[in-house]
Amino acid sequence: MSTNELTRQIKEEIEELSRKRNLPRHTLLMNSLHRIQEEYGYIPDFAMQELSEITGIAPAEVNAYVSFYHFFSTEPTGRHKVWFCRTISCHLAGKDQIVKAVQDRFGVKMGQTTPDGRFTFAFTNCMGMCDKGPAMLIDGETYTKLTPEKVLEILEKYE
Repeated sequence: MSTNELTRQIKEEIEELSRKRNLPRHTLLMNSLHRIQEEYGYIPDFAMQELSEITGIAPAEVNAYVSFYHFFSTEPTGRHKVWFCRTISCHLAGKDQIVKAVQDRFGVKMGQTTPDGRFTFAFTNCMGMCDKGPAMLIDGETYTKLTPEKVLEILEKYE
């Protein structure tokens, strides 16, 4: 795969989405961006430019979506993205102890990637699990009622 252009398959998927007459612009952009991030692990600059060319959506608008939605990344990340809820509910339920355990075990701070490229850890706002906090999201899978021991046990299952 060239590192400076989208794969043929992704281009075809975006072109197919673009041909759908009643597909809202927002849906076209979000689906395309998710697919690109799934393929590359982040949204490279060249991908935003090609997405703009394929869809006819201005590069500034594509960039606005990528920068607004924090689940999109413009920098390479770890193989697994780990999000910790930082709302008051999770904070009161022990989020700080969870984060400390992770930082101590993996030697990185929130917003950083482990040296082996295995994990990128970050905070997110409400995950809708306020009654089950602290909560964590890994590659789209939610984990709740965490303890420092439980979170480390869960993370060990990810290669």
